[in-house]
Amino acid sequence: MSTVHLVYPHGDSVACPHAIGVELAKRLRLQHRVLHYDLTHPVRMQPEQGDVLLGFPDSTLWSPFRRSLDDPRWGRKIAMAPFTHGDARYCAYLDRILPKCDAFLAITGQYWFKTTPESSCRHWFPKMVHLDLAIDRANFPALKKRFNAPGKRRFVYIGHSGFYKNVGYLNEIARAMRSNHFGWIGDAKEDFESLCPQGQHDFRSQSAREIVSSYDFLITVGHADPNPTVILEAMAWGLIPVCTRESGYDTERGIINVPLNDVSGAVRILSELQEKSEDDLIAQQEHNWRRLDGHFTWDRFAAVVAATIGSKDKPPVGAQGVADRLRMRAQELRSPYAFWRYHSFRRSLLLKLFAVRKRHSCADPDNCMSARGR
Repeated sequence: MSTVHLVYPHGDSVACPHAIGVELAKRLRLQHRVLHYDLTHPVRMQPEQGDVLLGFPDSTLWSPFRRSLDDPRWGRKIAMAPFTHGDARYCAYLDRILPKCDAFLAITGQYWFKTTPESSCRHWFPKMVHLDLAIDRANFPALKKRFNAPGKRRFVYIGHSGFYKNVGYLNEIARAMRSNHFGWIGDAKEDFESLCPQGQHDFRSQSAREIVSSYDFLITVGHADPNPTVILEAMAWGLIPVCTRESGYDTERGIINVPLNDVSGAVRILSELQEKSEDDLIAQQEHNWRRLDGHFTWDRFAAVVAATIGSKDKPPVGAQGVADRLRMRAQELRSPYAFWRYHSFRRSLLLKLFAVRKRHSCADPDNCMSARGR
């Protein structure tokens, strides 16, 4: 039985990214021994011959995946990370890493995956395997029993204000629809006057679920968002998700698309949703529940990963011109996650020079090398 060294968050949380590490490990253990590593694990891994390196490569220098990648004992080396080519600053750091990997499990929506061959990341495509996200519906029970009356329906954004989330555009939409309520659940560090902050919440609590159930639609309008899990969570709760195709979803019948950076076009679609019959909304809600049960499951997610581990394929990256390579390096340096920025540089020094081990939430300490201090 081979050992999989899994580098991914795995704390006691039902939300991603922790749910990915926890749920994937449970299922991989049917075929493999699985050892967890936190993203801040400060030492180089010591694999046995033929072991598998799997996980998040991280943009931080000397992160556990990157500092262990060149060990010749690995049998398979598989990167697994959220992916979008909509803004190269998000993923440019991968350009130095993926040529050393056997495969890249791209956690992303169908829109981003199918358009990769026409993007600046097209040379990665031979290594890429599409990995749709998943949720456990037991952790996100149906909350929406009835929709608010036409004209009184409520929209909510759940998330942070990272550059790719495009919250400023959502604020413009809300400003143009002043008679409508737009709430924001999450870390509202910036002030967007047309969004009503609801604070941060643990969605396992009854109070948080009561807040969620008061809304009818989830809305997220990212310009380079891989495939936010909150869309699936909203589907499970019974809310109808609304998003830009640049949030990863463009062919899902149960997800309403609005155009990117087109306020009048978005307002027209949202106004139509305000007047849609409750019967139509309920039918869409039920379709979404069937879709979650039929496709967006952890069993399907883990099966894709297991097949990639078991594959013998090791395709090289495609051809990349000098100009394209230089542009990718420039985007890497411009990224908010660039190695030279304070947060990343400080973390890199702590890992490299002082082997500082950050405390982390761990749902499986018996199989966590970071928790063991090894």
